[in-house]
Amino acid sequence: MVQKDKYLFGSLADMLLLGGGSILALLFFAMAFEPTQAQYETLMIVFLTLSILINYPHFAQSYMIFYDGYKEKIVSKTLPASLTLRYFVYGIIVPVLMAGYFAYFFINPDPQLLVFSIYAMAFFVGWHYVKQGYGMIILDSVLKKSFFSAPEKKLLLVNAYVSWLSSFALINTLPKTHNMFGLTYQNPLLPYPDVIQYIAIFSVIASSLPVLVMLATKLFTFKNQAPICGIVAYLTSIYVWLFVGQLNPIFLLAIPAFHSLQYSTVVSKYIINKNHTSQPYTALMKFYFCSIILGCLGFWGASYFLTPFYTPVKGLESVDIFIIMTTVFINIHHYFLDNVLWRKENNNVKQYLFKTS
Repeated sequence: MVQKDKYLFGSLADMLLLGGGSILALLFFAMAFEPTQAQYETLMIVFLTLSILINYPHFAQSYMIFYDGYKEKIVSKTLPASLTLRYFVYGIIVPVLMAGYFAYFFINPDPQLLVFSIYAMAFFVGWHYVKQGYGMIILDSVLKKSFFSAPEKKLLLVNAYVSWLSSFALINTLPKTHNMFGLTYQNPLLPYPDVIQYIAIFSVIASSLPVLVMLATKLFTFKNQAPICGIVAYLTSIYVWLFVGQLNPIFLLAIPAFHSLQYSTVVSKYIINKNHTSQPYTALMKFYFCSIILGCLGFWGASYFLTPFYTPVKGLESVDIFIIMTTVFINIHHYFLDNVLWRKENNNVKQYLFKTS
C-alpha cells in the first residue's frame, strides 16, 4: 500500500485537484450547457466570481512566496549563483522592463501597443501551462519515489514545448476577433495556415507517441507506486487545456480556474509544511485570505484608483486600459516567477514541499 506521505492530500484529492477534476467538469459543461451567448454570459459571471477565490489568489501566492525574504535570497550565498541571478533578473529587471513598456504607452498611446502586450500574454500562457504540467508529474514522481531518468525528463519537456508551440500555431491560423475589457483585436494570423496546421498536428503526434509509450511503461513497471496523479496532471495540462479547451468557448472560461486550483494545491502543501510546528491550517487560512486581498488589489486596484484621474485618448474611450495592463503584467510576471520558485535547485521551496514529518 502506498503511504499517505506519497501524496499531497490523498490519492483521490490529488487526482481531482491536480487535473482530473477538470476533465469531469468539462464533460459536465459539454453536456449541460450550449455555447450560446446567453449561457456563455451567465457562466462568465460565475467564473468571474470564482476568479476572485481561485484565479487571483494563485497569482498573489507566487508573489508572496517569491518576495518573502527577497533581500536575503539575492544577497546571501546560500543559493546557487544561477538561481540568485534568476531571482534578481525575474524579480527586478523583468517587472521594470514591463513597467517601462506600459510607461511608453502613456507617452505614445497607440492601441496596438496594448494588443502586442496581449499577444505576449497569450503566447506565454501556453508555456506556463505545460511547464506547470511537467512540474506536476515530476513532483508526483518524487513523492512516489518513482523517478524519471534524465532522457525521460527531456522527452517530457520536448513534448510539452512542441505541444505548446503547436497549439499556439493552430489557434493563430484562423481569424478570430476578441474583446478584452473594451479593446477589440484579432488573432496574430500566421502565414500559410494550411501548411502550419499540418506541421503542428504532425509535430504533436510525433512528440506525443514516444511519451505515451514511456508513460504506459512506467505504469506497468511501477504499478501502485506509479505517479498516476502526476501523469493525469501532465496529460490534462497539455492536451485538455491547450487543445480540447479550444473546442468550446465555455471551456476557455473554466480552464484557468482549474489551472489555478492545481497551482494552489501545491502551494497549500508548501504552506502547511512550512508551518508544521505551529498551527499549519491557521497559517494556510491566513495566507489564503491575504492572497485573495492582494489578488483583487493587483488586478482591480489600479483601475479603481487611477481611472478617475485618467482622460483616455481618442479611440480608447471605452477601454479599461488599467485592467488590461495589470492583467498582462501580473500574468507574464507570474510565469517568470514560477520559473524560479519551482526549480529543483531551489532549496527554499523544496525543503518544505517534500517535508514528510
